[in-house]
Amino acid sequence: DGGAAVAFLSGEAGPIDSFSFNANNNGTSIIDPTKASLTIDGQVVTLVYTNVDAVTTFTYKPAAPFPAGSKHTYSIVVRDTANNVINATGTFTTPTYALLTDADKVTPDTSKPAFFVRIHQNNAFTATDNVRPVLQLAGLLGVNLADPAAQGPAIAPGVPEGSTNLPIDFEIETVINLDQAAGASGEFTPDDQIPGIPGLGAAGQTDGIVAEITTYLDLTAGRHTLIVNSDDGFRTTAGNINDIFRAQVAGQWGGGRVFSDTAYDVVVQTAGVYPFRTIWYE
Repeated sequence: DGGAAVAFLSGEAGPIDSFSFNANNNGTSIIDPTKASLTIDGQVVTLVYTNVDAVTTFTYKPAAPFPAGSKHTYSIVVRDTANNVINATGTFTTPTYALLTDADKVTPDTSKPAFFVRIHQNNAFTATDNVRPVLQLAGLLGVNLADPAAQGPAIAPGVPEGSTNLPIDFEIETVINLDQAAGASGEFTPDDQIPGIPGLGAAGQTDGIVAEITTYLDLTAGRHTLIVNSDDGFRTTAGNINDIFRAQVAGQWGGGRVFSDTAYDVVVQTAGVYPFRTIWYE
């Protein structure tokens, strides 16, 4: 219409523990940060702002994180120094995350190795979903061909759980950076050999692997972003990991893939040690 350009908004984002947006100067249209407002779910909230060059970033931090998976509305109103109004409305959905409370804390036995690992392997079990691994670990699909003598980075040979269908147990006191052929996959190389692999089947078996890895993390209060690099899928639960109904799914990838990253968030109410269990499958 031939009118003068005015400032504009960008980068509206409502993740877990904040909502932010950018107001961008445009020529002579300069944002007045004292004349900005944000309404979340019908309530005007308090903003803080920072200036970098021609961009003012506004942020709202709620007293508690937005509930996992919750849906919200927002309305933004800002003005420039000439009192032009720039506004935007929209919705956002908070990602799913695990919320760990005092009830989830444990007192760790620091005399034990860092990771307790259960391994099951059989080339016949290759479904790429998050159901097959659970059934396989429970011994419901058939015989476990993992080799207890294939120690890898574990502190000792594996211990069978009492049935040929059940996993073999290993303890690892270093890190979980494992590959079925001690190769150079993922982010950190070289990789350690997966304990129990190759299996005892014909020609040395390296398909149909499931690993259950249990550990305990000493976390500060606040939001933590964790990353699993896997080929193929995984599911990490946190909190009351021994209760199928109360364990919280923290992060997962279902299906087959070449080794790739999946990031997920965990929010901790108070500092402490919390249980985590990751089931990975190949």
